[in-house]
Amino acid sequence: MNETLYAAVTGAVIGAAGGLVVWLLSWAWLRYTELRMRKRIRIMVSIELDENLAALRAFLFAAQNQVTLPNSPLAQMQRRGQFATSPLPAWKHTIWAGLLASIPLALKEQEIREVHQFHFDLDELTRLRQASDGVSSGYGGGNNLEAQINTFLKKGNPLIQ
Repeated sequence: MNETLYAAVTGAVIGAAGGLVVWLLSWAWLRYTELRMRKRIRIMVSIELDENLAALRAFLFAAQNQVTLPNSPLAQMQRRGQFATSPLPAWKHTIWAGLLASIPLALKEQEIREVHQFHFDLDELTRLRQASDGVSSGYGGGNNLEAQINTFLKKGNPLIQ
Protein backbone atom coordinates (compact mmCIF):
# COMPACT_ATOMS: atom_id res chain seq x y z
CA MET A 1 0.00 0.00 0.00
CA ASN A 2 2.84 2.38 0.81
CA GLU A 3 4.41 1.70 -2.55
CA THR A 4 1.15 2.46 -4.33
CA LEU A 5 0.70 5.69 -2.38
CA TYR A 6 4.32 6.61 -3.01
CA ALA A 7 3.95 5.96 -6.75
CA ALA A 8 0.76 8.03 -6.88
CA VAL A 9 2.31 10.97 -5.03
CA THR A 10 5.46 10.78 -7.17
CA GLY A 11 3.37 10.68 -10.33
CA ALA A 12 1.32 13.67 -9.16
CA VAL A 13 4.46 15.68 -8.32
CA ILE A 14 6.08 14.82 -11.66
CA GLY A 15 2.85 15.72 -13.49
CA ALA A 16 2.54 19.03 -11.63
CA ALA A 17 6.19 19.85 -12.28
CA GLY A 18 5.77 18.98 -15.96
CA GLY A 19 2.63 21.11 -16.17
CA LEU A 20 4.45 24.00 -14.51
CA VAL A 21 7.37 23.70 -16.95
CA VAL A 22 5.02 23.62 -19.94
CA TRP A 23 3.13 26.66 -18.59
CA LEU A 24 6.39 28.57 -17.99
CA LEU A 25 7.65 27.78 -21.49
CA SER A 26 4.31 28.79 -23.00
CA TRP A 27 4.31 32.05 -21.01
CA ALA A 28 7.93 32.81 -22.01
CA TRP A 29 7.14 32.14 -25.68
CA LEU A 30 4.09 34.40 -25.50
CA ARG A 31 6.17 37.21 -23.96
CA TYR A 32 8.89 36.74 -26.58
CA THR A 33 6.46 36.91 -29.51
CA GLU A 34 4.71 39.91 -27.93
CA LEU A 35 8.02 41.77 -27.63
CA ARG A 36 8.89 40.93 -31.24
CA MET A 37 5.48 42.22 -32.35
CA ARG A 38 5.95 45.45 -30.39
CA LYS A 39 9.34 45.98 -31.98
CA ARG A 40 7.98 45.36 -35.47
CA ILE A 41 5.09 47.78 -34.97
CA ARG A 42 7.50 50.45 -33.74
CA ILE A 43 9.72 49.87 -36.78
CA MET A 44 6.79 50.11 -39.20
CA VAL A 45 5.52 53.34 -37.64
CA SER A 46 9.04 54.76 -37.58
CA ILE A 47 9.56 53.92 -41.27
CA GLU A 48 6.38 55.77 -42.17
CA LEU A 49 7.52 58.80 -40.16
CA ASP A 50 10.93 58.72 -41.87
CA GLU A 51 9.30 58.50 -45.31
CA ASN A 52 7.20 61.57 -44.55
CA LEU A 53 10.28 63.44 -43.31
CA ALA A 54 12.22 62.47 -46.46
CA ALA A 55 9.38 63.73 -48.67
CA LEU A 56 9.30 66.97 -46.69
CA ARG A 57 13.08 67.41 -47.04
CA ALA A 58 12.81 66.81 -50.80
CA PHE A 59 10.03 69.41 -51.02
CA LEU A 60 12.09 71.92 -49.06
CA PHE A 61 15.18 71.30 -51.20
CA ALA A 62 13.24 71.65 -54.46
CA ALA A 63 11.46 74.81 -53.34
CA GLN A 64 14.68 76.43 -52.12
CA ASN A 65 16.67 75.55 -55.22
CA GLN A 66 14.23 76.73 -57.88
CA VAL A 67 15.20 80.37 -57.45
CA THR A 68 16.44 81.47 -60.87
CA LEU A 69 17.55 84.96 -59.84
CA PRO A 70 19.77 84.29 -56.78
CA ASN A 71 21.52 87.67 -56.78
CA SER A 72 18.50 89.75 -57.65
CA PRO A 73 16.46 91.82 -55.19
CA LEU A 74 13.53 89.69 -56.37
CA ALA A 75 15.18 86.43 -55.20
CA GLN A 76 13.41 86.41 -51.82
CA MET A 77 10.05 87.05 -53.47
CA GLN A 78 10.72 84.27 -55.97
CA ARG A 79 11.68 81.92 -53.13
CA ARG A 80 8.47 82.71 -51.21
CA GLY A 81 6.56 82.16 -54.42
CA GLN A 82 8.02 78.68 -54.76
CA PHE A 83 6.81 77.77 -51.27
CA ALA A 84 3.42 79.29 -51.89
CA THR A 85 2.83 77.52 -55.20
CA SER A 86 4.74 74.21 -55.09
CA PRO A 87 2.53 71.26 -54.16
CA LEU A 88 3.31 69.49 -50.91
CA PRO A 89 3.95 65.74 -51.01
CA ALA A 90 1.12 63.32 -50.31
CA TRP A 91 1.58 62.38 -46.65
CA LYS A 92 1.56 58.74 -45.61
CA HIS A 93 -0.74 57.90 -42.72
CA THR A 94 -1.66 54.34 -43.72
CA ILE A 95 0.52 52.43 -41.24
CA TRP A 96 -0.47 54.73 -38.37
CA ALA A 97 -4.16 54.40 -39.25
CA GLY A 98 -3.96 50.70 -40.06
CA LEU A 99 -2.25 49.71 -36.82
CA LEU A 100 -4.31 51.96 -34.58
CA ALA A 101 -5.55 49.04 -32.47
CA SER A 102 -2.00 47.76 -31.94
CA ILE A 103 -0.33 51.11 -31.27
CA PRO A 104 -1.08 51.13 -27.50
CA LEU A 105 0.73 47.79 -27.19
CA ALA A 106 3.87 49.00 -28.95
CA LEU A 107 4.30 52.64 -27.95
CA LYS A 108 4.50 54.38 -24.60
CA GLU A 109 1.87 56.98 -23.76
CA GLN A 110 4.17 59.93 -24.54
CA GLU A 111 5.26 58.35 -27.83
CA ILE A 112 1.63 57.92 -28.86
CA ARG A 113 1.06 61.62 -28.20
CA GLU A 114 4.19 62.62 -30.12
CA VAL A 115 3.45 60.43 -33.16
CA HIS A 116 -0.15 61.65 -33.21
CA GLN A 117 1.14 65.23 -33.10
CA PHE A 118 3.55 64.42 -35.94
CA HIS A 119 0.68 63.28 -38.17
CA PHE A 120 -1.46 66.23 -37.08
CA ASP A 121 1.41 68.63 -37.92
CA LEU A 122 1.75 67.13 -41.41
CA ASP A 123 -1.91 67.86 -42.00
CA GLU A 124 -1.41 71.32 -40.52
CA LEU A 125 1.35 71.99 -43.08
CA THR A 126 -1.10 71.04 -45.81
CA ARG A 127 -3.69 73.38 -44.29
CA LEU A 128 -1.13 76.20 -44.15
CA ARG A 129 -0.17 75.57 -47.75
CA GLN A 130 -3.83 75.61 -48.83
CA ALA A 131 -4.41 78.80 -46.84
CA SER A 132 -1.59 80.44 -48.79
CA ASP A 133 -3.30 79.63 -52.12
CA GLY A 134 -4.21 82.87 -53.75
CA VAL A 135 -1.92 84.88 -51.47
CA SER A 136 0.58 86.80 -53.51
CA SER A 137 4.13 85.61 -52.97
CA GLY A 138 5.10 89.22 -52.41
CA TYR A 139 3.14 89.28 -49.15
CA GLY A 140 5.03 86.47 -47.46
CA GLY A 141 2.70 83.54 -48.14
CA GLY A 142 5.63 81.11 -48.28
CA ASN A 143 7.56 82.47 -45.30
CA ASN A 144 5.36 80.92 -42.64
CA LEU A 145 5.26 77.60 -44.48
CA GLU A 146 9.05 77.49 -44.82
CA ALA A 147 9.50 78.32 -41.14
CA GLN A 148 6.99 75.61 -40.15
CA ILE A 149 8.77 73.06 -42.34
CA ASN A 150 12.16 73.92 -40.85
CA THR A 151 10.76 73.62 -37.31
CA PHE A 152 9.10 70.33 -38.21
CA LEU A 153 12.32 68.90 -39.68
CA LYS A 154 14.31 69.94 -36.60
CA LYS A 155 11.96 67.89 -34.41
CA GLY A 156 12.53 64.82 -36.60
CA ASN A 157 11.16 61.35 -35.97
CA PRO A 158 9.63 61.23 -32.46
CA LEU A 159 10.46 57.52 -32.12
CA ILE A 160 14.18 58.13 -32.67
CA GLN A 161 15.50 60.37 -29.93
